[in-house]
Amino acid sequence: DPREHPVGDRVAFQPGDFLHDPLGEGWDVVLLFAVARTLAAGPVKALLARICAATAPGGTLVLMDQLVERLPSPFMRANAKLISLELLNSSPGELHTKDQLQAWALEAGFASVRYFDLRRSGGQGVIVASKA
Repeated sequence: DPREHPVGDRVAFQPGDFLHDPLGEGWDVVLLFAVARTLAAGPVKALLARICAATAPGGTLVLMDQLVERLPSPFMRANAKLISLELLNSSPGELHTKDQLQAWALEAGFASVRYFDLRRSGGQGVIVASKA
């Protein structure tokens, strides 16, 4: 029961199909983890626009995902290739670059975007998009 947690009265979850169901409105923070890679570019753009519309003024989107970037080690490059292969076989998704996701967030209506490289997580990155 979330009410038993110290922040339970300040956190809400929106169950449903994020591609089709209403997202609600007035969200201060939206977390989107390991989702962009399961979608092609068009649906990612549409989802980011829906999230921006559902986010309160001053609200934030935190997107974390596997990204297509130049990776520093052979292990990290192999891991990214395995994820790409998994996506090819299991979903219509694809890995996107940080530049693509940042541009799409701005196109969706977010006012500013920052990127954080999770260096020890083999190609994982976090994009924080803020709404004016």
